[in-house]
Amino acid sequence: ATGTLMTRIDDDSDWLYHFFVDLVPYYIVSFFTVIGLVAVMCTISSLLTVLIFASILTIGFFISRLRKHLKRLHRRQHRAVRSMKSVITDSLGGQKVVKSFAREDQEIRRFDNRNQNYYDARITAGYYSASRFPILRMLYRVSEIAVFGLGAVFVIRGNVTLGALTALIAYSDMAIMY
Repeated sequence: ATGTLMTRIDDDSDWLYHFFVDLVPYYIVSFFTVIGLVAVMCTISSLLTVLIFASILTIGFFISRLRKHLKRLHRRQHRAVRSMKSVITDSLGGQKVVKSFAREDQEIRRFDNRNQNYYDARITAGYYSASRFPILRMLYRVSEIAVFGLGAVFVIRGNVTLGALTALIAYSDMAIMY
């Protein structure tokens, strides 16, 4: 229907705008930032840097597995919102027809149904994210504590200073954010 087409065009143009204005520059800056962080971290302690990035890559593997399922949930959510917007667009465009044939109750039920589908899809995706990603963050923090413990051994042996170890942990947090 017309509502579906208009919603699709509107949403796709928003995604394209977001991609080119926000994501492309963000990924370019992030790439160079992470390269710089790795270089600095390697000068502090290459062994600890390798261990930190091994834990980051392990957590990244689990995140990529979770994102596959999350992507399906977001597609379901996108279809539901597109369907809901389609009903709104069709109803508003055909408002005189709906009123003249006294179909307001039917259109309200149709909208409520689509709205409930969108709500359910949104809640499911939110619950999935809220229940999985904190566990991954906790696993990363546990690995960070293990690296910090190994770093403490390096500090005691005199291989690394305490300030260098602290900087290494701070840089690893920065790398995670990018």
